Amino acid sequence: MALAGLTLLVAFAARTPVASSSALVQGDADCSGGVAPADASGILGQVAGLGDVGCAESADTNCDANVDIRDALNVLLSTAGITANTPAFCDDIGGALSDVRIKVDPAITPGEDTTDSLDGGPPSPVVAAQDPDGHAVQYVGNEILYKPDNDADLQAFLAKYDGTVLRDGTTVLSAGDAAPSGSANKPYQLIKIDPSAAPLGDLAGGLDGAGFAGDVAFSSEDAASVMAIAVADPDGKTQVSAIGQIDDLSENPTSTGGHLTEEDFGFLTSGPGTLDIGVLRAWSYLRYQEVIDAAHAIPFAAVRVAVIDTGFALDESTGLPTGGNMDFFPSDSRPAQYDVVQEDYTAGGINHVDCHDAKDSCSWHGTMAFGACCAIPYNQYGGAGTGGNYVVPILIRVGDRVSSWADGIRAAESLEADVMSMSLSYSCWSWCGWFDGDIGDAVDDAGHHGRIVVAAAGNTRQDTGQPGDIGGDEHLRPCEFVKAICVGATLGIPPANSRNFGSPVDIWAPEGFFTTVIPNRAARDANDLDTDELGFFEATSSATPFVAGVVALAKSLSPTLTYSQAISLLQFTANGSSDPKIAHGYVNALNAVLTTRPNQPPEIQNVRVPRSKETYGYNGADFRVDVIDPEPGNLLPEFAGATLVSFVANGQTICVSNILTYRDQLPGYDCPVVNAPIGVFNVQVTVTDPFGAQDTATIPEVHFVNTAPIVDIITPTDGGTFYSTQTIDFSAYVFDAEEVYPFPDSMVVWSSDIDGDLGNGSAIHTTLSQGTHTVTITATDGKGVQTQESITLHIQSGAGLPIVNITAPDDGSNPPEPVTLTGAASDPEDGPLTGTSLAWYSDFDGFLGNGESITVTLSSTFPVCGSRSHLITLRATDSDNHQIEDQIHVSNSCIP
Repeated sequence: MALAGLTLLVAFAARTPVASSSALVQGDADCSGGVAPADASGILGQVAGLGDVGCAESADTNCDANVDIRDALNVLLSTAGITANTPAFCDDIGGALSDVRIKVDPAITPGEDTTDSLDGGPPSPVVAAQDPDGHAVQYVGNEILYKPDNDADLQAFLAKYDGTVLRDGTTVLSAGDAAPSGSANKPYQLIKIDPSAAPLGDLAGGLDGAGFAGDVAFSSEDAASVMAIAVADPDGKTQVSAIGQIDDLSENPTSTGGHLTEEDFGFLTSGPGTLDIGVLRAWSYLRYQEVIDAAHAIPFAAVRVAVIDTGFALDESTGLPTGGNMDFFPSDSRPAQYDVVQEDYTAGGINHVDCHDAKDSCSWHGTMAFGACCAIPYNQYGGAGTGGNYVVPILIRVGDRVSSWADGIRAAESLEADVMSMSLSYSCWSWCGWFDGDIGDAVDDAGHHGRIVVAAAGNTRQDTGQPGDIGGDEHLRPCEFVKAICVGATLGIPPANSRNFGSPVDIWAPEGFFTTVIPNRAARDANDLDTDELGFFEATSSATPFVAGVVALAKSLSPTLTYSQAISLLQFTANGSSDPKIAHGYVNALNAVLTTRPNQPPEIQNVRVPRSKETYGYNGADFRVDVIDPEPGNLLPEFAGATLVSFVANGQTICVSNILTYRDQLPGYDCPVVNAPIGVFNVQVTVTDPFGAQDTATIPEVHFVNTAPIVDIITPTDGGTFYSTQTIDFSAYVFDAEEVYPFPDSMVVWSSDIDGDLGNGSAIHTTLSQGTHTVTITATDGKGVQTQESITLHIQSGAGLPIVNITAPDDGSNPPEPVTLTGAASDPEDGPLTGTSLAWYSDFDGFLGNGESITVTLSSTFPVCGSRSHLITLRATDSDNHQIEDQIHVSNSCIP
């Protein structure tokens, strides 16, 4: 079958395995049990269209997947005692067919003819092989990975296969850039060989020993030869040079929008209507823990995330981000980078690795992967990576050779990467024993040294852990290696599995989001603000760096975090899902960091008020608790008001405060009590910090009481005499410790036993009808308790008395200086009263003047409005020497 266009993970339709035919004899076309000239005749008859041979499998004597004249000639030569011209990997004519039958089938074609050149050399051919179940793999047709025990071993291998070392498995890094990992495993070396020197005769037996049975087909004899070298090594030191793919299904954004903020990226936020992954809150928690961000960390102190990928939008000469991409850190300099393919320090260039049947569908795959984990947030540019400001990216460019991935891991180790993101994979099915050595060693070595490898689960929507399924024995690498975190992908809210699943997948994360600016998007217009400039990143390629950034956040809190601890952490803190395919849940960044370094609860140092067995008013008491928050970043401005203290009595919250204050240089919270229940209760104090940690204290037997209001009538004097036409000023002192100050006017009522309701408030101005009145003031508090006071007033007829009225300024006002006082008075007998008949007085300044209007400057001795005012009196005197007054209050020279 043809490998026309490899998808993200090499996958092929299954077919029924060919049964073993060990009873057949090679060259026996008529199934007679032996080889004779008649078999050649039968083959010629089939070629001539005169009939089919009985045993087509044994009739194919040169294993080229055809029965033709060459096979007839081979039979004749063999029966004549002359050696037939058959490939070494075919069974000898006349001998029993083995359980494994090797075929060369040109219809089996790899996804690409050649792979990238190394160091400027010629491209290398890509070949393919297919096992008896129809599973095909692809690898380089003239390369082998070899792990020698010593130099003599290496030299012997090179001599045997006319080999040249292309890569010795070590990175070419200068001392200033490298911090050697001290690998315990001698790495494999990539060697260019001459396939014709391969021991093809050992191929069938080696495959048979590995459990193969049936037809095994190769795209060319070179493909069979290279595999034969690997199969012939019983110690696993020899591997083929596998070809892998990128796990991406990127699409270009089709719509534009306004500038995006971090809150627009729903996967970063918390709360209802989101995935509740809480990346923004996780960053805040790191600040709360006073974790130093990358901008302020000394070199190598921040967590370093290696994006092992290809297609980085960096200048190929300078290594600087193209287009002035500001999502890199630092934004004005070249990011740390290394090119494994060319062994230099510039990782820039368009992607050359297959990605969903084409290389140009994810031209800038590496840059998008970088954006998902490591793009700088809050810079008004591009997207935001889950690692935020707490990671330093290292960009490692690799090719489609899986050996370059292994070298990329080693380079990342040498550059002291803490976390490695790999949105790359290959499938090896029954071939894994000859594919996994180099990359497996690299992953294992990284895990051994405390590095955490995060890899993509792939996108074929298969159950990768179900035996017998195409995916079940697919063996997706490097995701399924023990020391790698295997990442699946989700879509939607609530999330559903969208790609591969099954037991090898350790954790899930969202796919399908905007990442950083990529060149082919930014070229559309002159700005970098709209979503059409951002790469839209899909599949497990996007989920993988997403998780890598979250792992980096956890590792910034716990630098010794290992891969196994990271897996346990991610699964323990994951969000649950109703989709049974998401077996371990999907990542929760906030829970992960809270679990990595648990939030220490605030400490109640002292409850100053209330005290046990003491008595407090049900309203207005001022409680106080001294609190220490042990988290080092708790005083940052962003956490102001985020800690909450509450006092609860009898299940009722009686006060809540979030304002930090200091008393005796101790931090704490003052809390005014509001409407506590009346009685004796245990009061529970709870302090909750910005991330939910709490401390509590209980104060037993606190008494809450309600005292009655205090009422004292100031004016008029008890027993006083007034006229029915005279306005009387009523005023009283009203106070209640449990009520707000001043006592609310609405809760104060004046009444007369003759005239009824007179008005509300501590001060009123009114007339009374003729007679002897009992005037009562009633103050009612919030609990309904009342206090009353009464006076007796004698009211005479007002006939013949003057009527006086102050018309300006208004009662209670604060007029500008000087003040113009205006009033009018009239008498039934005398008519309008003017001149000396009208006299003005201030209770503070004394006599002010006579007349209907005067302008005066009042004393300016009152610094605060309302603390004191002038009582202004206008006194009218008629010809019978009857005097009637009107009064107002005005404030003067106070601060409003």
